[in-house]
Amino acid sequence: MSFILNCTIGNNEKCILSINSLFFTPLEDDSFELAICCVDELTGVKKNLFYNCSYVNASWCLSTQSTEQALTDDWFKEALHAQLPTMTLKRPDDIEQHGYAIKRWEILKQEDIQAHQILIEPFNRDLIHQVAKALLSIIEAQPALMDEEFASFVYERIRSKSDRYPTPHDFKRDEDISYREYLIYYLHTQIDSSEVDSHIKLMCLIWLMPSTMLSRTDDAKSQALLDTYHCQVVTKREHIHDDAKTTSSGGFGNTQMHFEQQLFKNIKEHCHYADECRYPEHPQTPYVCKLIEAGLPYVSGVSGMANSFSAIFPLLNIRINSEQGKKLQEIIKAFIVGGAMHSMIEVEHSFAISEQLFNDW
Repeated sequence: MSFILNCTIGNNEKCILSINSLFFTPLEDDSFELAICCVDELTGVKKNLFYNCSYVNASWCLSTQSTEQALTDDWFKEALHAQLPTMTLKRPDDIEQHGYAIKRWEILKQEDIQAHQILIEPFNRDLIHQVAKALLSIIEAQPALMDEEFASFVYERIRSKSDRYPTPHDFKRDEDISYREYLIYYLHTQIDSSEVDSHIKLMCLIWLMPSTMLSRTDDAKSQALLDTYHCQVVTKREHIHDDAKTTSSGGFGNTQMHFEQQLFKNIKEHCHYADECRYPEHPQTPYVCKLIEAGLPYVSGVSGMANSFSAIFPLLNIRINSEQGKKLQEIIKAFIVGGAMHSMIEVEHSFAISEQLFNDW
């Protein structure tokens, strides 16, 4: 059983939470609705439960429920009802950060180890090659999706942001070849490569390409995904940039660990967000407060890279919650963590937001 918890607070801002404390910014007389979507992983059946409370009357009451079918196991309901009374309403100034910095770094180390293990799996490497090949087939079969203007935009976006995002050292076009020809050439080269890091180089491109391609095949879905970025991704960030910090050559992940198999050795040094970005002493963003209180690592907020990559699911007609969809999420999550961009929970939250959007289509 997996849970996605959406808390709707007055202005319909949605946060993905665990049941512990709800940090809020509205006035004291505002009411709160906690919407809990429970999914049976075996059958895919969903049940939505809605609870209401207010700051004045903090007891949680079940208001409505919507069930597609009866869940095979309702064990969670008793546990849920037992936890709701302990869920407190807090203001951001109530947050307790004692010991968080040390715990955060230890969790990030464990995530780096897990991400590296995911990325060295041959099956996962092959799956990224297959996805890149599918994108390449579309590009070659439908030139309008990757004309010179589009190819130029993708190329320049990747090159110009190489100080912020993972970018291969060898991703550099000769002036005598067009942008479109070069992107096709580079994709072919990495797809056909037997190098252990070819899938890393491919992901440096394919996290960005699907969102732009979707804008040319289905503008409505592309715009909806972009709207979630502006309304539900960017709004869950709150950090301060200290002096510029960069990743090290051969370093992996948010803690820049060194493994025998150096997957990012051919990637340019770029911003080391976990070291450069500092969350405020008194954060005011409910999402950031929630992560800190739960002891979950904040690096740079909900992942925009995962939001952009999510366009690949409608583009290639892959259900985001299918076995293949979940596997792709796992691999991209490992890549984003390996590239020192986000913590795992920040990527998972981004994909969960995308899944909610796709369920409405």
